[in-house]
Amino acid sequence: DANADGKLDIADPIFTLLHLFAGGGAPLCEEAADADDSGRIELTDAVYLLAVLFTGGAVPPHPSLACGRDRTADGLACRAYPPCW
Repeated sequence: DANADGKLDIADPIFTLLHLFAGGGAPLCEEAADADDSGRIELTDAVYLLAVLFTGGAVPPHPSLACGRDRTADGLACRAYPPCW
């Protein structure tokens, strides 16, 4: 849920792409924008979300879509999904 609106839809990979390549705003919660849980926000996060939306790929791990803590230690800010605050 890169745009922190509480749902996974086409707006999330678009938000990530705009952030990365077109000067779009930063995600409120970097952890939630890291859809593939690689520890970085990058093109693969948008691709991962597109695969989930259009080919039935695996749903992103927490905290991308649900309340929960990220179990992967990384340097991204926001250790919990925004609507859970």
